[in-house]
Amino acid sequence: MVPVYICDDEEKIREALCLEIARQITIGDYDMEIALCTGSPFELLEAVQKEAKRGIYFLDVDLKQGDEELDGFWLGREIRA
Repeated sequence: MVPVYICDDEEKIREALCLEIARQITIGDYDMEIALCTGSPFELLEAVQKEAKRGIYFLDVDLKQGDEELDGFWLGREIRA
């Protein structure tokens, strides 16, 4: 089973992505599951470190976390590391 991770800080967009991706997985009968749908890049990194296997990632390019302004490119680099 291939895990799918979604990270977007905007709740409406995140929910829409999760629903549509889950729908497509069901329709296509793909061997995938949504492992995590979150607004926190740090929660995503923690989950990925625990699993340590490949997955599919949908990352927001412009993440806003309090005072820090992170982006999906930074998060992608952290996941690969």
